[in-house]
Amino acid sequence: MSKAWFEQLTLSWLNKRIPASSKITLNRHNIFIFPTGFGVCYGICCLLLFLLGTNYQNNLIILFSMLLSSIFITSMLLSYQNLAGLVVQRLGHEELFALQPMRVSCQMKTTKPRYAIRLKLNNHQALEPQIDEEINISLSIASLPRGVHRLKRITVSSVFPLGLYRTWSLLDLGIDATVFPRPLTVKALATQLDDANDGAEEVVLGRGDNFYGLEEYQLGESLKRVAWKQVAQGRGMLTKQFSHGVTESQWLDFDLVAGGDAETKLSHLCYLVIELSKQNQPFGLILPNNKLEVGQGELQRLAALNLLANYRAADE
Repeated sequence: MSKAWFEQLTLSWLNKRIPASSKITLNRHNIFIFPTGFGVCYGICCLLLFLLGTNYQNNLIILFSMLLSSIFITSMLLSYQNLAGLVVQRLGHEELFALQPMRVSCQMKTTKPRYAIRLKLNNHQALEPQIDEEINISLSIASLPRGVHRLKRITVSSVFPLGLYRTWSLLDLGIDATVFPRPLTVKALATQLDDANDGAEEVVLGRGDNFYGLEEYQLGESLKRVAWKQVAQGRGMLTKQFSHGVTESQWLDFDLVAGGDAETKLSHLCYLVIELSKQNQPFGLILPNNKLEVGQGELQRLAALNLLANYRAADE
């Protein structure tokens, strides 16, 4: 049996035992408890003391082993009660862009004090020494690629009170993270495309772009944007500048973004969507497999960003 098969079997069992929910109350159906390494050694010592006392008929040693055993059992009950009744609820997350770290927030509520509660998501952990009523906790994970991702289960655990038992639960709070393309500014894209494409005079940003004028050549600018006609007329080194003004029916067309791969085009379109939304300008979005009609406002911005995040090429 392979490791992948075992993990898939475990995940399938967890999905039935602890289904996804935005709010989960910990109870006997979703709490697991098992002795820690220290707890196993403690239990073995209790057993050895009992065998030693019975072998030598020493009542004092037997009594001492019984005392340690009662602590062992009581610790198990207290460890369970420390998690039972705790309510964990998702709070959502901020907008995500590719290559940026992600922070996930959740809230824990309780009607009695809880101690040493640890939350873990992927490789990030957060420890709360004491929770009296409610508390908000943020967990960060590494950056995710563009697209929609279902986050892994959050582990809620504790070794309270004596570290003899680890009590834990694996919670699926149903957190779907939509990661938008990394916004790529016009200037950054123009520099990349000038370096990557021979013979391209300018970067096509989308329908509605117009020639803006000429500016004095700055050292380091690409020679492909130099106005050679004006140079020949003796007017000096000038470069062509294009405006990115928005008309009443501005369309952002994937196919009209010159040069670069698909991810670069999506990144540039993402930048334009954000900028146009800041200016409250109407715009529409055209992708090879989808189209968003012209609109404006927050709903239009989110709809456009979601289309960019979910874009898949025909050959994928």
